[in-house]
Amino acid sequence: MKRFFLDIRHRDRLIVDEEGSSHIDLDAALRHAVAAAREMIGADVQNGTVDLDQAILIRNDIGAVVGEVGFATVFNIVGPNEASRWGPANADDGSPPPFHAAAIGMPDAAAGADGTASV
Repeated sequence: MKRFFLDIRHRDRLIVDEEGSSHIDLDAALRHAVAAAREMIGADVQNGTVDLDQAILIRNDIGAVVGEVGFATVFNIVGPNEASRWGPANADDGSPPPFHAAAIGMPDAAAGADGTASV
């Protein structure tokens, strides 16, 4: 088993993994980093904001960076064409389009008179 350290780079900050973890090889450490990144993104989703300007840097036991997992690379976003489903992508002021309850199958009672709901 080899020792790898999974440091977290968040924008211009670095959170250093002082303990490290044992893995059979670099591929196993990379899989661990992908799982950790997905778990962190899941926590971000629960809090309502996902910051993809993060990465996990993988160092070996002599301190050399031997791999990197960017948060934006560990998931795919799939779904229907958002422009046709929700209307224009952004208003002139850059704000997101209104939430339309009917578009996701919510009963009309959950939506306001104009078909929008707020969270």
